[in-house]
Amino acid sequence: MYETNQTNQTAQPKTIFDIIAEGERETQQTQPGQNSPGKPTQPPKPLNTQITVPTLHEAAVLASLSISVPTLSKLDRSASDEVTSSKRADRGTARVNKSLVNKQHLKELTQIRDAARNFHYAQTVPWGDLGLGLLTNERLIDYKNTLTQYETEFWQAVNDFLDKWDSLVLQAQLELGDLYDPNDYPSRDRLAGKFKFRVSFEPVPAPGAVDDIRTNLPDTVRREMKRQYEELMEERSRDVAKRIWEKLYTPLKNMSDRLDDQDPDGKPNRFKSTLVDNVLEIVELMKAFNLTNDPEMDRVRRELRNALTGVTTDGLKANAGLRRETKQKVDKVVSTVAQAAQIENTLSW
Repeated sequence: MYETNQTNQTAQPKTIFDIIAEGERETQQTQPGQNSPGKPTQPPKPLNTQITVPTLHEAAVLASLSISVPTLSKLDRSASDEVTSSKRADRGTARVNKSLVNKQHLKELTQIRDAARNFHYAQTVPWGDLGLGLLTNERLIDYKNTLTQYETEFWQAVNDFLDKWDSLVLQAQLELGDLYDPNDYPSRDRLAGKFKFRVSFEPVPAPGAVDDIRTNLPDTVRREMKRQYEELMEERSRDVAKRIWEKLYTPLKNMSDRLDDQDPDGKPNRFKSTLVDNVLEIVELMKAFNLTNDPEMDRVRRELRNALTGVTTDGLKANAGLRRETKQKVDKVVSTVAQAAQIENTLSW
């Protein structure tokens, strides 16, 4: 897109959409019959392939996931005092925590909570220490749809649990004996308020967003705020790239270790069915999160993809030669990744 005035004309860098549209116009102009009679067909002009790299503000959002499942456990001070007294120990050196209901009844809820959190952590990269995760636009729809499904399952499990609450309280009287205290048990409605499942999104701060601050502060203070803000954004952007390398390192290092015939204790290594898939999943994440078009990250991604093309867990189990060959390729990438992530490499060569 161009901004033009009478005295100055400045061409802004073209996006990929500008290039495609320009190419289509050139093609239409050189189609047979599109030129005036008697005029020779002009060859298309070479396209300007300068592509605008999107900023984090344009290419990603910040996602947060908050899930709460009450533990339904409580410190019993009276029982704690009895224990310390009977054992001739100082008061406060022992604590008796009782489960208000059998933990088995919360199992489905905690499993859904953990699965949703693991999905969130896998699809995002931490953004600072605010509990936010950077999520690329490319993965936004799948992220939202998947967590919507988890949320539906979560609230259904909550309703099932609340429907059983009164009977669980009666059951607890029998199971806890003298440890039972009716005051420990909230009403059904009050307990319902202790469950939470919330997904929220907010934009990544735009470059120069600090310029929009409307205050009566002196210019010197505003300039210092801007400097600190820009440094913070640069630090978080660098941290995003480092976190991507870290995400790749763990499954890669695990694959390298498993590709040895024996573990450090001399026992034969066993392969899980997800050995290759775990790495390939991170390879796809590298593509999605390479928001600054880092050539080194792209090179490593392609090198790793080529190394694992056609490689399966069953093939690695059956073929010692394939294991050695794959390990050599993987170890080469691990060294690069460890350096990029500033991780001390502990490969066994």
